[in-house]
Amino acid sequence: MLDGVGNRYPASQRYIATGTVKPQDGDAVAYSTDTEKEHFGQTWEIIEGIEVRVTRVMFKDGSVWMPQKGHVCKAQFMNDEYKAEIDRRWDTAGKKVEQQQKQKN
Repeated sequence: MLDGVGNRYPASQRYIATGTVKPQDGDAVAYSTDTEKEHFGQTWEIIEGIEVRVTRVMFKDGSVWMPQKGHVCKAQFMNDEYKAEIDRRWDTAGKKVEQQQKQKN
């Protein structure tokens, strides 16, 4: 978890996303913040975002990808950037769907 100036605080748990994603596609997950709010108590009010780190990806064939030692696969999401980021992602997804539909026709 991140505060407004980028200080990091450990989350209450490790989060895991499961499901099937096609190559070159992405996915989204959503978790309730109730557990984090309880974990942080009054400090919760200073949390302004999250940093997500991908530590391991398992493929359908059972093979596993992990970032090389010394390299971190991460993204940050801040509350004040949420709407613009979600709009950008929906726009990108919509364009991808349009391209796929054109290719089918």
